[in-house]
Amino acid sequence: MTPANSQLKSDLNALVSAITLVQDPVNKKPLVDTVELNYINSRPIAIHQSISDFTANLNVASFQRGGGDRSSTSLQDILNNIQEQTAPGEVSILVSDMILGLKTGQSPESVSTNIEVALRRQLNKRPEWAIAIWRMLSDFDGKYYQDAGSTMLQAKRPYYIFIMGDRDQLYSLLADGQLPANMPLYANRSHQMILEPTEKQLSYAVSPNAVFGSITLDRKEKNVIADASLGKGMQKEPSLSFEVKLQRPHLLQSGSYLLEASNYQVHPRGYQVTKLREGEDGSIYIRLASSSIIKGNLKVSLLQQMPNWVTDVHAEDNVDIHQAGAIDQTYGIKYILSGLQRPYESTSKELFSIDLTLK
Repeated sequence: MTPANSQLKSDLNALVSAITLVQDPVNKKPLVDTVELNYINSRPIAIHQSISDFTANLNVASFQRGGGDRSSTSLQDILNNIQEQTAPGEVSILVSDMILGLKTGQSPESVSTNIEVALRRQLNKRPEWAIAIWRMLSDFDGKYYQDAGSTMLQAKRPYYIFIMGDRDQLYSLLADGQLPANMPLYANRSHQMILEPTEKQLSYAVSPNAVFGSITLDRKEKNVIADASLGKGMQKEPSLSFEVKLQRPHLLQSGSYLLEASNYQVHPRGYQVTKLREGEDGSIYIRLASSSIIKGNLKVSLLQQMPNWVTDVHAEDNVDIHQAGAIDQTYGIKYILSGLQRPYESTSKELFSIDLTLK
């Protein structure tokens, strides 16, 4: 809060201001009718200012004058509070450094479990609940609190923006073209993680011409290959390779996530995803290949996985922020994000599945 022009202030102002201008892509009417600002520690404290005035005057003194509590924050209680109070038709945005604060006798594992249990309860009531997590960077100038006490720090530090609500609500805000693509805040977003339910409404079809080998599509049954033969692949090896055209699904996942082969699982294992590309109309082309023809059902699934970056930015202790590499890490973030990830792994491990048959 100390630097007058910190990215935290400018990016919050830009994000909330842009959200107030979002329109329904069909009827062009505003989608957002009310924006409420709150401080939150143990409870929400209403802020009766515009977002521009709020961010311009955001500092420790204004936080204290507004009734803000500077004691340690229980993130598990805050997340549970937000889940319980966000009504259908609403989206909640939580901004926090996400540094883990433990109560007396509490372990990071127990916080992770408590976050998981609260979210499972929420998903039982609201199965369409989704969470977009952005890791942001901003100038920091002030006291940093660690196990040995406080230390002065002037550096770039991470903080997090959690955007939560039913997926349709988040999609209306975050889908391509809804927020301006040239907002400077995207330059300060280092990573993102999306947690969302399985999408079952898909439109896809097997491309009629094989890449290697040959296929004949069934004239009566959709997505059934009636006949196939091997050809020669790039290295003259026996190969059957063909593509499936998938209309971009109604998912919050980024295009880069959809186009990463390691995020897919194929059954049976004799087939693999060898290439992904985006068509001019936004469709995703999934190329499948096998060294032999395996008859029967073929299933291609996009998996909901914990991003690799979470381990890189996690700090297991909060001992010395000045030690090598610590400036880019957040104490306990892995426990928070894994507590949120586990419920989706069991309820929506597959973000979507494509089913084909080879006769």
